[in-house]
This record gives sequence, structure tokens and C-alpha cells, in this order.
Amino acid sequence: MVTPVEDLGWSATRFVVDLGRLALFGFQVVRAALAPPLRVRLFVQEVFKLGVLSLIIISVCGLAVGMVLSLQGTTRSCASGRSSRSGRWSASA
Repeated sequence: MVTPVEDLGWSATRFVVDLGRLALFGFQVVRAALAPPLRVRLFVQEVFKLGVLSLIIISVCGLAVGMVLSLQGTTRSCASGRSSRSGRWSASA
């Protein structure tokens, strides 16, 4: 039978072991990244593909979220009787 103190000790030991494994993995990643050949051009190309080429997707998502939020705001303002400030199109909604 496992007592609560033994269970707590097992959890703490497991956490420390997992943390050590994570630190070892991080060290191996950094060591492999700095080992020759460095492949700087490949790294820059991958960062470009991840950052710049996903800009259109992020812009479209932002546009969609903005339209939904503005439509919800318009609907709430019309429901509360403030439709005269929101324009002709939103007053008909």
C-alpha cells in the first residue's frame, strides 16, 4: 500500500528525472545546431517560409475575426436602441 507521502515523493522524483531529460535534450539540440556544417542559408529560407509566406493566412484570419466582432457589436447596439449612430446598413440588421 502506497502512502500519500510516498506518492508525493515518487511524483517529485519523476518530475526531477523528466526535467533532467528535457535539459539533456535541449543541450543536444543546441550542440547539433552549432555543429558544422551550419547551413545558414537553409535556416534563413525556412524562417522566410514560416514567417513571410504565412502572412496572407494570418491577414485573412484577422479580417474574418474583425468582421465577426463588428457584426456582433452592431447587432448588440441595434438591440439596445443605438442604431442611429451605426449607419444605414447596420440599422437594417
